[in-house]
Amino acid sequence: MLQVSSLFLYKLLFMVNLIIAETLFLFRLNKKKHYALRFAGCTAFSFAFVFFFPILYYSAPYISFMFSAFFLLTLLTTKFCYDINWRSCLFCTVAGYSMQHLASVLYDLVVTLGRFDGGARMYSDAAASSINPISLMVMLEVYALVYWCLFHLLGKKVKRNEDLSIKSPSLLMLLTLTVLVEIVLNAFVIYRKYESLDMVYYLAAAITNVICSVSVLIMQFELLLRKTLEHELDIVYQMWHQEQKQFHITKETIDLINMKCHDMKHQIHSISKAAAIDPETLKGIEETISIYDSIVKTGNQALDIIIAEKSLYCAKNDIFVSYMIDGEKLNFISDTDVYSLFGNLLDNAIDVVLKLERDQRVIGITIKAEGELLSINSHNYCSGEVQMVGGLPVTAKENKDYHGFGVKSMVMIVEKYGGNITFDAKDQVFNLNILLPLPAKWQIPGAPEEQRGFIA
Repeated sequence: MLQVSSLFLYKLLFMVNLIIAETLFLFRLNKKKHYALRFAGCTAFSFAFVFFFPILYYSAPYISFMFSAFFLLTLLTTKFCYDINWRSCLFCTVAGYSMQHLASVLYDLVVTLGRFDGGARMYSDAAASSINPISLMVMLEVYALVYWCLFHLLGKKVKRNEDLSIKSPSLLMLLTLTVLVEIVLNAFVIYRKYESLDMVYYLAAAITNVICSVSVLIMQFELLLRKTLEHELDIVYQMWHQEQKQFHITKETIDLINMKCHDMKHQIHSISKAAAIDPETLKGIEETISIYDSIVKTGNQALDIIIAEKSLYCAKNDIFVSYMIDGEKLNFISDTDVYSLFGNLLDNAIDVVLKLERDQRVIGITIKAEGELLSINSHNYCSGEVQMVGGLPVTAKENKDYHGFGVKSMVMIVEKYGGNITFDAKDQVFNLNILLPLPAKWQIPGAPEEQRGFIA
């Protein structure tokens, strides 16, 4: 006959709390087919396993073994229910256990310091009926508060269908060992408390338990953040590599077109002398083939290329781009960085103004030296409120996982040259401002000679 002891009741409550904690980290991840049936079956099996798991000894070593077995069971059921790799399974089960363990330790502190007799003897062989009902209410409140706080602080950071793998095997092993240490330490502290309550020892051990649980959670999500940042850096570097290739391809293409156009102009002049074609027709042809050659030279070749590249698209879509540029001052920046910076700047501005009425499709760019600084300003009309997170504009595109890297690329380029970039939107006008320290050779006193013009 099964003995209905306090520990028997607690191990069932433990499994309920552990499943809830782990699910708070898992529910956004990929699920296997027939997930509802799998989850229901695994939950039923887990409770049956816990229910019939024998309590052979009321001792710290055996209790540590029992709760470790329950933890490993949830690891297996997680893999059975979710279409994720083993490392992601381990990440979520470790996080879930640390959340449950933190709530358990805080609950034990409350009932011990509050002297709710019976409530603090969950690991004992005392009859379950001897448990103070108030302690169960306290348990519900403490667990609910801890779970709510940690879900909002950490659980929400788990993105939908995210890969939570921690690549370092040593760190993964360290996290797992820390969880096992938590289980063993907690069991020894509880049974030592039952034998003789030394409040100083108990508080020191309880605080150590809390620190362990919090440290595991912080370490896990710091590693996850680091992995996310590394992934974003990889994407930005890939973008830079592609932009470098695009820069060279575009430069060669424009140079080739200009050469061909130059040759065609000579041929047109020869034809015009022969009066074989109407002069007005010839003039129209000549203007058409001079489309790249007619772009104003800014003093920076990379900037000339990106303006030439975007000019056709802007003209086709009735976008008016005005510029007041002292492009020579950009020559301390590498060509590929100039191409990437202004390419992303123009792409973002074009995306915004394309949604507006034709009379609002205006983009303005100013580049000028101001003392020891180079000032770059871009402004354009925008509709609605522009959301900012961490000082950066949030993409309005539906698929946010694959957008926003252009802005991050711009920030990295500006910071590479020791500069500062800011964004703001006011009165339906979006402003981008960049300040870069100028090398001494470019810090020329007096008003700079600027290239002015427009693309329409």
